[in-house]
Amino acid sequence: PDDLVQGSAVSPLEGDPSEELPTDMSNSSSSTQDEAEVEAFFTDLPGRLLINAVYHVGAERLQQMLFSDSQFIHSFLDQRKFTDVTLSSWSGDSKCHQSRVMTYTIPISNPLGPKAAPVVETQTLFRASSKNGGCVVDTEVVTQGIPYQDYFYTVHRYCITKVAKSKARLRVSSEIRYRKQPWSFVKTFIEKNAWSGVEEFFQHLELALVQAEKSLLEE
Repeated sequence: PDDLVQGSAVSPLEGDPSEELPTDMSNSSSSTQDEAEVEAFFTDLPGRLLINAVYHVGAERLQQMLFSDSQFIHSFLDQRKFTDVTLSSWSGDSKCHQSRVMTYTIPISNPLGPKAAPVVETQTLFRASSKNGGCVVDTEVVTQGIPYQDYFYTVHRYCITKVAKSKARLRVSSEIRYRKQPWSFVKTFIEKNAWSGVEEFFQHLELALVQAEKSLLEE
């Protein structure tokens, strides 16, 4: 049953090409390659840390790759066989606090469950300042049509921080949250399958980012 709730994984989905991402892309700071890493302004979620890696990609560009209508995210979602992708525009009271809602369908290979499951994902973006670069995106992911869907959902925190002008760190932490407390055997089932799906998703995302980084360095 390891794939039953793999849809609990988050997916940073593509947006409208004409949509303006809520960030300052001017990058006018006098950054140098050897400056100190910017400290994250949000702590990790209390569940599991799934990605903690530094890439030779600027913080703003890494944000664009993950949270805009980029070629990278299109290729990644296609590889993961996500379908029926829709999303609202970023909206909010300021460029430092915005949100959007996405829906999509994920494939499920386990013979005991459905062949596909619809997902509703709410993303909230936070920025400390454009001077420091980077951002935090919190996502709440609800997968429908799977066993015990009314008991739980998953949350994920993407933290992008600037290490240098053309280098950034990505930390992704995840947590399973419960709407109501399940029996112990049900909780064991949920934890096993949810973490299996979440970890698989982020392993693939990390590999995709490494490949993208390699391609950028070869340009």
